[in-house]
Amino acid sequence: MNTMNMNVIVQAYTYLLKTQKRPNILLLKKGKAGTIDIHNNVIIPIIYDGLSSWVENGPKAHFVKNKGKFGLISHEGGIIILIEYEYVGLPQASVIVVRKNGKYGAISWNNKEILPCIYDNIFDDIPDSDLRDEKDEKKGKLVTL
Repeated sequence: MNTMNMNVIVQAYTYLLKTQKRPNILLLKKGKAGTIDIHNNVIIPIIYDGLSSWVENGPKAHFVKNKGKFGLISHEGGIIILIEYEYVGLPQASVIVVRKNGKYGAISWNNKEILPCIYDNIFDDIPDSDLRDEKDEKKGKLVTL
């Protein structure tokens, strides 16, 4: 990409940030977030109220906020966890603690319900070595209150 093209990209948006470990650029335009590639092609539509750039030891995805609700989307913009929760935790051994209507539940990395959102709180008891391993759903346990 030449310098002139980069200047056009920079002038078109109010905020730019290179995403970690991906060649995409997180941006804000008129208060909405999305990503583009270095050629100014939209990767994740610029429609979200918030979009994470990277979370230490986090999922291979973006946390996303839209209309006060949270979810997870892939780096290509595909919905992983529906954007319908008040809270979405870090995936731990394929288990994601979520909160909906003030109650906690758990879902899998594949958006399947593990525990319904009926609990006052959920604590994970998953060994640190197993954290964020999307492939193994057999390790650890959840404690509900």
